[in-house]
Amino acid sequence: MKGLSQIKSIRSVKNIPRTRSAKPKNDSTEYLNLYVLTVERERLTKELAVLDRRRGEVDMRLKSLNDNIASLIAKRGMAIKPAEDESKKWKTVSLKY
Repeated sequence: MKGLSQIKSIRSVKNIPRTRSAKPKNDSTEYLNLYVLTVERERLTKELAVLDRRRGEVDMRLKSLNDNIASLIAKRGMAIKPAEDESKKWKTVSLKY
């Protein structure tokens, strides 16, 4: 095995034998990871259900508002005006030098 005095460059570091450099795999860590991932999956599933329900409520409210707007427009006989171009038009000025 090489010691620090025998290492001449970075390339020599790559050749050092890796004995017991990694922890042995432990079954308890795998069970813990499995539990954490399962809990997160359940949380995200519940959150998705809440978001779906909320989206349905928002869609129903938008439909109700659109119906109310359409009935008021029909009642007043107003037409929806197309949006005008709000960009400013250039004013040209002639310059005499």
